[in-house]
Order: sequence, then C-alpha cells, then structure tokens
Amino acid sequence: MGDWNLSWAHERSRLLADERVLWGKMPNGLRYAILEHPGVPDRVAMKLLVLTGSIEETDEELGIAHFIEHMAFNGTEHFKAGELASFFQLLGMELGHDVNAFTTFDHTIYGLEFWESDEVLLRKGLLFLRDIADGILFEASEINKERNVILSELRSRDGLAYRAEVASYQTFFKGLTFTNRMPIGSPQSINSLKRNKFINFHRKWYRPDLMVLVAVGDVDALKLNVLFEEYFDTIKKPTTSLPKRNIGRLKSARSIDADAFRISHVGSATIRAASVNPTRKKSESFESKRLAFNQNFGLELLQQRLGETIAYGSKGGAGFINYFGHDAAVASIEVSGKRWEEGIRALDRVIRYTYNKGFEEKDIEFHRSRKLFRTQKLSSLYPKMDPSRICESIVKSITDDTVFMGYDQNLSWETKFLKDLNKKSIHRSFKETWDLEHMAFHIAGEVNIEGGSDKIKKIISKGRNYPVSLSKFQFQSDFEFEPIMWGKTGVVVDSKTVPEIDAHLMRFDNNVRLNFIESHLEPGIVCVNVRIGGGFFDLKKNIPGLREFALQAFLYGGTNRYEPYQILSIINSAMINFGFDLADHDAFSFRGTMGSEALEYFLGIITEYLHKPTIYRFSYENAIMGAVRYRMSSSIGIQNGYREFQSYLFGGDGRFAWGTRKDYTVVSVNDVRDWLEDPLNHGYIDVSIVGDITKKQVIDNMSKTLGALKDRRLEKKNTAPNREVKIVAPAGYRQLEFTGQEHQAMVVGYWPINRYLTLQDRIALQVLSGVIERRLWKRLREDLGVSYSPKAEFLSYREYPEFAAIEAKIDSSPEHAPDLAQAILEISKEIAENGLSNAEITNAIRPVKIKTRQLFRSNQFLLNFVLKRAQEKPETIKDAIAVKNDIVASMTVEKVNAFAKELLHPDNARVAAITPKPYIGLFQMNTDLP
Repeated sequence: MGDWNLSWAHERSRLLADERVLWGKMPNGLRYAILEHPGVPDRVAMKLLVLTGSIEETDEELGIAHFIEHMAFNGTEHFKAGELASFFQLLGMELGHDVNAFTTFDHTIYGLEFWESDEVLLRKGLLFLRDIADGILFEASEINKERNVILSELRSRDGLAYRAEVASYQTFFKGLTFTNRMPIGSPQSINSLKRNKFINFHRKWYRPDLMVLVAVGDVDALKLNVLFEEYFDTIKKPTTSLPKRNIGRLKSARSIDADAFRISHVGSATIRAASVNPTRKKSESFESKRLAFNQNFGLELLQQRLGETIAYGSKGGAGFINYFGHDAAVASIEVSGKRWEEGIRALDRVIRYTYNKGFEEKDIEFHRSRKLFRTQKLSSLYPKMDPSRICESIVKSITDDTVFMGYDQNLSWETKFLKDLNKKSIHRSFKETWDLEHMAFHIAGEVNIEGGSDKIKKIISKGRNYPVSLSKFQFQSDFEFEPIMWGKTGVVVDSKTVPEIDAHLMRFDNNVRLNFIESHLEPGIVCVNVRIGGGFFDLKKNIPGLREFALQAFLYGGTNRYEPYQILSIINSAMINFGFDLADHDAFSFRGTMGSEALEYFLGIITEYLHKPTIYRFSYENAIMGAVRYRMSSSIGIQNGYREFQSYLFGGDGRFAWGTRKDYTVVSVNDVRDWLEDPLNHGYIDVSIVGDITKKQVIDNMSKTLGALKDRRLEKKNTAPNREVKIVAPAGYRQLEFTGQEHQAMVVGYWPINRYLTLQDRIALQVLSGVIERRLWKRLREDLGVSYSPKAEFLSYREYPEFAAIEAKIDSSPEHAPDLAQAILEISKEIAENGLSNAEITNAIRPVKIKTRQLFRSNQFLLNFVLKRAQEKPETIKDAIAVKNDIVASMTVEKVNAFAKELLHPDNARVAAITPKPYIGLFQMNTDLP
C-alpha cells in the first residue's frame, strides 16, 4: 500500500466484490467485513487491522509501531497486565503462539481465534480489540519490562538472513523511506522511547478511519454486525485529516547498480538480482489481474530454471514483491563464497537468456498442470476450509488495496488464466517485469571483493559481452507413469470394521495390511502413510549420521524402469506432497497427499520402488555428498548448537543424535545395504489411507499395486531389545558452544521419563508442559524481559512406550544464558516441591480440551493417530475411541501434580546453555563500497 486508501477497493473499480461479505462503514470511519462461513463448526477468525506501521515513525520513534503492538498485551482499560494469558487459554489459544499480532511497514494486525462461537467469548474478544483501539494504558513499568522483551526479539531475529535482507533492500530501494524503518527498530531507539511518545503515536495513528475489523466463520453476520457497532461505533471520529505519507522517492540507477554485505565464517554467499519500477496506477480489472498472474507465473518458471541450470548453486528463488507502489522482481541463488563471480554471472545470464528467448513449451505446460491441480483441489476444499485462511485473504486484499472477489472466485479466475496462457503471453509479461539495463545486484556472505561495487559491475558487464546460452543438468517433464503388473492381483483375506470410528482394517493375501477411513472433510483429497519394516529397529548397530543420507541413497537410485527425475516429474504433476522418512522411528514411511484420482499413481510409485529395491553405489555417493553439502551450509548457528545438545543427551545414539561430517566418512555403502535392503524387500507393510474415496476404489488400487508384491512378513520382527532409550547426560547444568551469531544463545531444559505411559498419562504430561511454558513465560518474559518466546512441549514417542520427555527452549543473550539455565532449574524444583495450583492446571487443560474436540475433523489426525499402527498395535484404536469420548475431560489436578513431582525434581533435570564461541568479524560491511 502506498498513500492512504480509506475506502474499499471495489468502490473504485469495475470489479465486483464478493457479495457474500457484509461490507460496512461506521460514522466514525471504521470499516468492517463479515463473512459467514460454516465450513468448520463453531470456528470464528477475527482480526483488527490498523493501517499504520513503521513508515509513520520519525527518526526519534524507530520501532514504536511494533512496540505498541506488544503493549496491547501488557495492560488495557479492561484487561490488566498478565490477565490476557487466562483469556487466551479460555479461547483455546496459547499466549505467544496462536496470538496473531504483527507489525509491518504499513500496517499492524491483531488476531483472535475462537474455537467456540459463543456470544460471551465473542464479546470479550471484541472488548479486547476495542481496548487496542483506544484503551492501552502504557504504564511506565510495563513499558520498561516489555522493552527488554523487544530487545530479546530483536536479538533472536537479528541473524545472517535478516541483516542480508535489510542490506539488499537498501540497495534495491534506494531513496525509499521504509528501508530505514524496519519494524523491529534498533537497540538504541528501543531504549530511548518514553511513555509520552507511545501515547502521542497511538493517539495520532490509531484512529477509526485507519481501522478495519474482519471476521469469518460459523457466525450470524447480522448479529455480529450489531456487536461490532456496539463496541466500536463510540470511538470518536477524527477531527484532523491524515497527512501525506512520506515514502521518499526511488533513486533509479542510470545503469547497473551493485553492492555487497560481508558476513564471515559462513562459507556461502547469497546473490540477489532485482528490477524495481514504480507501479503504474490504473483501475483494477480482469486484464490487470491476468497480467499480474502471468508475471508471477513467469517468475515461478524462472525459479525452476535457476534450479535446473546452475549446478553449483542452491536455494534458487524468484518472486514478485511490492512496497509502497514499487514493484520489484527479485531472483536469487546461493553459492560458495569463493564462487561469487561465477554465481553473479550465472544469475544474470539466466535472466537475460529468459528475457531474450522466453520459456520452452514443455516447461510452461509442466508448471501449468501443477498449478491447475492445486487450484482445482483448493476449489473443492473451499466449502470446508478453515475460516482463518479466508480471513487472512480478505485482510491481504485490504492491505494490498485490491478487490476481494471471494477466495473461491479468485481460484476460478486463476484456473481460467492458467488455461488461457501461452508461451507468447508469458514471455511478454516477463519482459515487462525486467529492465535489463537498470538491474540492481546484491551479494551477502563470505566474500572478499577488492574494488567493491565497481568490481561487481565490471564482472557483470564483462559477462554481458558474450552470447547467452543455457544447458540443463536437471530435467523436468510431463512424464507419464505407467502402472504394470508387479505380480498377481492381491485379494483381501481378512477384514474387520471398527464402527466407533468408521474404520476398516484389512489384510491382503501377500500379508500387506490396509487401514482405511472414508472421510469427506477435504473433498477430493486423500492422505496416505505406507509404513515398511522396523525403521531404526532394523538397524543392527549404532552408526551416527547414517540416517541423514541412507534414505536418499535409496531414492536417488530410482527404480528399474524410471530415473529419479522422472519420478519427481510424476510426483510434482500429480501430487500435493510426497515424502520418505524415518519420523516414526519404528518404520520406513512413505507419506503423501493427493487427489483421489492419483492414489493409484502414489501406490504405484511405492510399489515400483519396493518391487526390486536396490542400493546403488552411485546413489550412495550422491546422497553422502548431499549430506556433506547440507552440513557445510548449516554448520553455524544455534541449530547446530542444538544438535550438539541432542548428541550430548543421547550419547551419540544414531536414532536421536546427529552425526558429524567425520562420521559420514566411515559409513560404507554396505552399511546402508545392511540396514535397508532386507526390510524393503521382505518387511512388514501397513498402509493407512484417509480421504474422499470409496472403500471399493481403495481396495482396487491396493490390489493392483502393493497388494501384488511378493509375500511380506506376516508380523514385524521382534525388535524389543532395540526399543530401550537411554539418556546418558547426567542431571544438572552443562554449557555447550556453537559457531555462529555472537549475540544469540539458547537455553534448553529436558526432563525424561522412563516407564510405560497410558493415553491419560500422556495427556497429563501435555497439560504439564503447558503449565511449565506459562511459568517460564511469566518469569522470563513478563517479569524479567530476558526472553522473547520461551516454549515448552511434551515429546511423545509412541514407538517407545516406556520413554517420553518434556523439553523447554528459551531464546537468550549469551550473557544471560547461564542465569536462565539456573532459572529453569529453580522453576523445575519449585513445581516439584510445591505443586501447581488448581487454576494453573485448569487453565492449561482448556486449550487441550478445546482443540481435542476438533481433532476428528482433521484427516491428518485420523491418519497419524487413529489408523497408523492400528493392526500392529490394537491399543491405538482404543486410545482413539477414548479421545473421541472426551478423555481429556477426566483429567485431574492430582494426576498432573503427581507427574510434576515425579518428573521435575532436580535429579531428573538436564539443562544446557548453548552459547556462541567467541570470534571476531561475523558481520562486516565492505567499507570500500561507495
């Protein structure tokens, strides 16, 4: 959004807005949009949009718009500081996770999610949003506490990617004010803001003509409209007109522009290219939407081309962004810092080649078919789509100042645009997107550029003296998968129905198991999980690092009939997602989501892999090199420190711990074969399917594919000896170090439990983790302000019935990390010795209870909690029925407190402060760049 638009976009356009939306405007200027959407019973999503952001700040107010967003949760006229946590738990929300509040350059959004469309709750939610409008107290003591929280947030955000992005904006959008108005502010500005500045900024910019209320869900629009007016109509109408926004003026380069930002100790460099142009103001129309769609489609094809043509690059990307009336096409790749010259020439070459030659028909058709598949599936999902998704689309149309014609109507138009586009129209729109003679380039990473920006420009100019050509090292195509007869058609020999959950459990004559629920929650969609063998429990010895590339070694080999790229083409054109992983630990799992018509393809691809599974040496070598490249690119930062913590906890147990690059060198192709080949050839198989498809269709698809394989094991191997999990780290405190951001650290608390856990036990531990998080939140964020987002979660491993844990993660500064580690130990000890109050536990139970009611409306829950292991472990079905019968309601304060006493005593707590190794020069600007 550029300057102010205080009316609906459809009032200034020939396009018609969605007539199902109740559009309104109060006498004070506040607008509202309400859409009845009963797709998810009782669900309501509500947002207050304030059309002001960091662009409105003066040099003395940097960061204040975002700071005010925080202060809305720290005391208002009707909600005292600290009271909101209980209210959000009442709604089924967790403070800090589901609370959708954020600030951008030009707007701020506050969101509420209601899992019950109860008028009492809706009124309380509206009262809170009204307080945001004109009832924030801005108490000095709360400002000072929250100041530390925001500094913590800045620290957690202020990493390599953030600094590189800011630096690139300052190159691409020179002269525009927003590049020096990052919403988070700076440490200096955050520390300098006083109470009067908050009051003045809020009074000036939080005015009703800059506010929009949006609500979508299972609610009566006319009744909600009455409530909106009851709570917001009394806000005073502004007596002053809005000033013109100071967005600055783009300083267009006379030719190629370039800049760099040096970040040492990272090894890699991100290269970005951009073409920025002021948006041509014109009335929104069908054709303008078509043009925008074609331009985005062209950039998506460009991203695909970057991945196919630059062999030494990774993370190729391309997209279209708009800031304050300026369109920017941006493309990027990541390369080794030593190869930045090759990288920047290659990026420029691909853009210029595409500008001159356009795209190939087969690439356009391949991408078109993928997007058509997506739009058709989303269209079928719309009637039962979660209202929060639709609410976000309405809000986006307002912030973008575009006509909201309806989520489903947009999909309909997108389908038409896809069917109508052709090579000529895509090429024309791509050329309109890029101005080759005025592009800007930015390099961020471990580069040493003698000569600065002049050197970069010379490299680009020299590269432009040669004719452009491309050669692909990867290939995409609309390759068709052809199922064959892998064996005799399978026949169901055992069948059982579980009426309480409408599940069908079957076994084919080759011993492949099938678990199925017909579900219409997602029209036209099917979710599948194919579990093979025993996963980690088939591993004969502990080999750290093996899990990080073994599965890729199998997939990279392709099958007897198809190369990996051909299978990828099939997957991309026919499926929503596809994966092969060890997330379950007790099986190798193929997972997928697709249209019901593609189920046979999905099962056929897996059958193709399992027909004659082989681990080839060349695919093993490719996989291990990929793992090495990944670890090289991610060898710094807190995440690597967390890997060290995992290895410390589990003593190098390859099921949980991470290997090192050195570990990779001792793993042979025979190690991979010894682990994978037997279970893939002979292992127990169970298939779970949930979706909008009939039982007859599923059996037919299964009988021709997995049901036609040679006989599999009737039962799983006895893997009991491999199921024991040991925490080898001693109780108490430990400091670990990582190479990375010198201003960031993490504190982790870990409380394991080693005994058999019932379903009710696991629910109690989930509730306990919620109480721990609330305690951490209050002590470390609200009281001390030393952490931005402390979290605690229950880690439940159903494949290890005698092992589970609660883990807390706290972002920190390096200097505070040891003290925070001690604070975790103190909080843990306090809870173990004194227990928890009835109110704490009751408040923590409610979010679990509310969300549990919705679980059976999720195909993924039906798949992964209800059906998975249904025949292998019949107690799974019993647990599912118990959840459906509201077992959470039977949770007691006494049971949660019993676990608190058992789990949280000091002798069971492992706490680590993960801090950066000291070194100099992590962020260094090239000072010789003009």
